[in-house]
Amino acid sequence: MARHHSLRERQRGAVALIVGLLSVLFLFGMMGIAIDLSYLYARKTELQNAADAAALSGAKDLNQTAAGVNNAVASAIATFGQNAANNLIHGEAITADNLRFGSCANADDHLPVRAPSCTFVDATTASASDSAAASLTFIEVDTGAASNKPVFFMPVIGGQDNASASGYAVAGRYLAQVTPIGICAVTTTRFDSYAHGELLEYGFRRGISYDLMSMGPLGANSIPYLVNPVDTDPATCDPYHSSANFTAPFVCMGSSAVGQGAGTVFAIGNTGLSNVIVSALNSRFGLYGGAGWGTNQCDPQSAPPDRNVKQFCYRTQGNKCDWQPNASWVPSGVSVHSDYGEDPDNAAAWNVANEQAYQPVQLNSTTKKPCYNASPGGTGSPGNAFVAASGCGSLSSGPNYGTLWAYGPAYRANLSAPDGTGAAYTAAEANAIGQMYNNSATAMRYFDTAVYPATSPYSQTSGPFFQAPPSALGVSGVANRRIINILIIDCDNVTGGGACGMQLPVLGIGRFFMTVMSDPTGSPKRIPAEFAGLANPVPLAEIKLYR
Repeated sequence: MARHHSLRERQRGAVALIVGLLSVLFLFGMMGIAIDLSYLYARKTELQNAADAAALSGAKDLNQTAAGVNNAVASAIATFGQNAANNLIHGEAITADNLRFGSCANADDHLPVRAPSCTFVDATTASASDSAAASLTFIEVDTGAASNKPVFFMPVIGGQDNASASGYAVAGRYLAQVTPIGICAVTTTRFDSYAHGELLEYGFRRGISYDLMSMGPLGANSIPYLVNPVDTDPATCDPYHSSANFTAPFVCMGSSAVGQGAGTVFAIGNTGLSNVIVSALNSRFGLYGGAGWGTNQCDPQSAPPDRNVKQFCYRTQGNKCDWQPNASWVPSGVSVHSDYGEDPDNAAAWNVANEQAYQPVQLNSTTKKPCYNASPGGTGSPGNAFVAASGCGSLSSGPNYGTLWAYGPAYRANLSAPDGTGAAYTAAEANAIGQMYNNSATAMRYFDTAVYPATSPYSQTSGPFFQAPPSALGVSGVANRRIINILIIDCDNVTGGGACGMQLPVLGIGRFFMTVMSDPTGSPKRIPAEFAGLANPVPLAEIKLYR
């Protein structure tokens, strides 16, 4: 006998069929979306790689001339084309319309806006003249509308017919590895020497630490200049570049667009160096963000720590120099060292009550110049200028010198050499010259020759003089990051004023090694740094991919 299915049973079968068809369509749609998204991701990756390569290629041709801009355009277009074949870019090309040029790494109209930012101009404007191209050392590559292409499956389920996958890159270099800070020269004589042969460079002596916060003309504490890091021509100066927040990233990196040597640069406003600027220097010790001395806006990727973050103090107290505050800012990965064979009393009567002031060399309280004789003319000795009435105290042994030779030794003068530099002194030779750091006519024990390393404390890669940067940062330390190249200014001949009008006559670029962290919170603030000679030539900043 035949069985008849009820209406309800037939409906159940129809529902199952419909659900099955819908499920297939849904799965097909999801599969299509997955395929489209995978395609878009792969395409975007290849577009980004091509944009990165084009930006780096073009940046190498930017030499501050109109011809350099034209060459950069040609190189960027050609390199993009080489990276657009046999892949998902399908041989598409960029043109000059996809390129712009600027004086910094971040366009002020590209989101998210990052500091420091500046205005980027098109290739036609950038190549109009050499003066137009003078400060343009960054190239932007934006694949833009050319990246909007059809997709395969999204339209089937009611999605858009086209989707965008773009590539965006900025590459270039700041003109020089010069931190935009200017200090006053001790003298305007490029090279000089003492009777014992030691070299002076604009009055600075190698191997001696100076408080850079006391080597300027501004305010009661002789605060140094903050220099415009981007604008080298007052006609194109932007007052916004006078802000500490704009300048701080340049201080973090130690790069700027200032000149390569002697000449004129422009100060930005000058109210001196704020906490933001002083704390930015501490990125060299692996301090980023946080509170206290580590409060800064530096990025470990663009402003990595030094490979050796050991602080070299005159005296220590726990995990810090004894004059540093008892605060929680001291990172666990930064330690200190005080005794590397240097006589704890400087072989003289050490004024313990004034020790806080003498992590660096003692300065004249009136002139803010070092208390040693800075103009010997080849015949004098360092202690000649040290008298009680000069504002340098009354120690008969001469000025206090603080920490010595953390980065390197003193050098003999060789005035026939282009850089004025002769052979370096050894620790034993320094001990034999009583007048090098004392008024004594007999030999002194400045260094324990059995303890002081053959090269320098900083240059060690292990042992008590070495401390690797905190591993939690995820970046490798870079040698000589603690060296800051700063402008040495003829402060007696500074002219003008205002945010864009103060002209600073630059005598040279000085290399200073940060012996310890800078102090942005003290009163006064401090930046103790050992003079390591003049930079000649000034090292160019390397070309990098920034975005």
